[in-house]
Amino acid sequence: MTTRPDTPGYADLLRLNAWIRKNADTWYLHCTTRTVQESKLFPVPAYMVVSYLQAFYRYPDLLRKLETRMRAEDIGDRLRESGTKGNIISLSCLPEFYLAGRQVLIGWGMLRASDALDDLLYVSDFAERLNLSYHRNHAHVLPSDCNLRAQILPERTLQVYEADAIGMRRGDRLHGALKRFLATANQYSLLAHCESRLGIWNHGPYRCRAHEEMLVRGFSDLGECDLPWLDDIAADVTHNNLTLPVIVRDTHFSIVDDWASFEAAPAYDHDNVVAVGLYTSDFLADGDVPVAMDNAATLADFLDHEGQILTRTTRALWQRMAGWSRDQMIDAGAMMYAAVAKDLFHVAGLFDPADWFTIDARAQRVKPLLNDEYSRDFLAELLGHISLPAQQGSPYGMSKWADAPGDMWTPVPYSVLVDGTYTRHSGPPRAGWTSLAPKRGPYLTTRGKLALEDYNAATREFTPTLCTTPWRHLDDAWLRTHGGSPLADELYRLAQRGSRHIEGRGAQLTRADLDAIRAANEPAAGAASTNRDDPLFLALHGLAIKKAGNAAEIAALLTLSATVIDAYFTCAIAEGLAASGGGQCMLTPDGRAWLDAAYPRLCADLRANADLAGGYARFEIVNRQLLALMTRWQMLEIGGSLVPNDHRDASHDAHVIDELGALHDRAMPILAAFAAVVPRLDVYRTLLESACDRVLDGELDYMSGARVPSYHTVWFELHEDLLRLLGRVREP
Repeated sequence: MTTRPDTPGYADLLRLNAWIRKNADTWYLHCTTRTVQESKLFPVPAYMVVSYLQAFYRYPDLLRKLETRMRAEDIGDRLRESGTKGNIISLSCLPEFYLAGRQVLIGWGMLRASDALDDLLYVSDFAERLNLSYHRNHAHVLPSDCNLRAQILPERTLQVYEADAIGMRRGDRLHGALKRFLATANQYSLLAHCESRLGIWNHGPYRCRAHEEMLVRGFSDLGECDLPWLDDIAADVTHNNLTLPVIVRDTHFSIVDDWASFEAAPAYDHDNVVAVGLYTSDFLADGDVPVAMDNAATLADFLDHEGQILTRTTRALWQRMAGWSRDQMIDAGAMMYAAVAKDLFHVAGLFDPADWFTIDARAQRVKPLLNDEYSRDFLAELLGHISLPAQQGSPYGMSKWADAPGDMWTPVPYSVLVDGTYTRHSGPPRAGWTSLAPKRGPYLTTRGKLALEDYNAATREFTPTLCTTPWRHLDDAWLRTHGGSPLADELYRLAQRGSRHIEGRGAQLTRADLDAIRAANEPAAGAASTNRDDPLFLALHGLAIKKAGNAAEIAALLTLSATVIDAYFTCAIAEGLAASGGGQCMLTPDGRAWLDAAYPRLCADLRANADLAGGYARFEIVNRQLLALMTRWQMLEIGGSLVPNDHRDASHDAHVIDELGALHDRAMPILAAFAAVVPRLDVYRTLLESACDRVLDGELDYMSGARVPSYHTVWFELHEDLLRLLGRVREP
């Protein structure tokens, strides 16, 4: 073909090839150090190849349509202000997936390096502007330009995250809840995103106090969202996106890379987490919205409750996906990968499921080629070995990371400036289809669940305050010379809206101010939660009741999971509050002191409850009579002396058992009143009913035997429980 008047210039191609090389170097590093492209469930290599072709064929026209409404750099600013799928990993993958699709076709001989040149120039320019805007606070295009760091956020946001982060200590309830939630959310997100990490993101590190760094972690597309396979199954999930600023001590994050994975020295250890926050946001939220951050107890409650929802949802999703065919799994994975750019369209209010959750006809045609062996080996050559003929350069050359003569992505030959042998476009997107059910349900947002047309309309009408004039361009560099200005104060107050500790403080907060705020809100050494249902408190309380026991025994008494109790026993032992031996745990002196300090704070409302006080007075009357009855059961008076009861006097025993039945009937309403205030106490009613029935059935060990949950043993434990909750002492 002949050269056209609007042929790209030399400078255009120089910039383009430099961008291609940057992405090739970055992608090679991550492909060879950060991932294993296999799964026990999904045919990952096959769906990756299809996704690359989907990106190549669809991105150019879709992104052009997007920029008729909103420029790439405007979108980058919006994404930086929200914790969503518009994050490091998706913004890095956008150009890479397009370049990978191009390289697949070049490798197959279906495309020349000079074809679709206008598309290539446009997608590369769009991706560069998008990433420059998103990463503007550290003025790099990608984390790989910054020694593999991703410091995205401005000071005003990070101050709120740090000041409001809720402190924790190893072994307390929040610590355990956070650890469980992160494990559960990671597992769920990997499955929901077809065994990929596209719903998990991290950025940072950010320096906090001495020996502390903050890693901002997050999950996107958790609920009913764009992913069709989450319809109905994820209906109970409460937030589609979650952001967790995690502050870690004595840990340096040496890598937070373009794929949002991280490395630390020493290795990341949850025991080193000292504080955490929790927020949600999306394209309809005016900044981060705190979630359950009233105090440590409410946050732990939320994390445990939401974790249970995600566990149920994961189980249901496994069942759904286990019924998919291989073709359906390829479709799901390919659509998931190529849809890394979908949230850009939510920002602009232009999202259309057909653009992202159908497979373009041109990508569909290669699926019959992609058996497991060929897909695996082809990707290994393309992304790992760099061994395809089209990837080879001069034998004198050495690439950045491998010292090999080739590069992952083929540059554009400059000869097109002379001979004009290139094509401009790959053609418009073609109709697509999928073997999976289409999206039908609502979209979970910060304004509730919305139909798609309402969601698009709302985002078209909305702009976050900090993305409007004059705030949008007031960055940290501007603050160097304007930090004391009224405008700077107002900028920070906007970011501080809703902050628990620094709302309205403005731009003058110092490191000393933040240290003082953190210190004032940290949990004291050995402090318990303000929640009486705190598992650590209950685990130690259970040991105090039974004197010694294993996790299963204490859990049964407290109607909790033995796994949870066992985890808190481990924490209590690590903190010196309990000791173990012979398969059982018991309180240490420090543990008894810990409990003694906790009861007045956690049980103050019970001790001031007049109904409980009256009920306890009635209980003590029955208790005295029961103790006398147990004495008559265990001892007989013969000749004025008490001797052990050998239970050969059946009439005596029958009379005592009849008395037990009468006392039991009197005790049950009292126990019901206790359980109405403290529901877990109802377990004693169940245990006493069972023991009484077994005694009446002739199992006499259940009267006072020490090796079974006898009536006497359960009653003694009930009495001990009440004494501790109500601050009473046993009558002599």
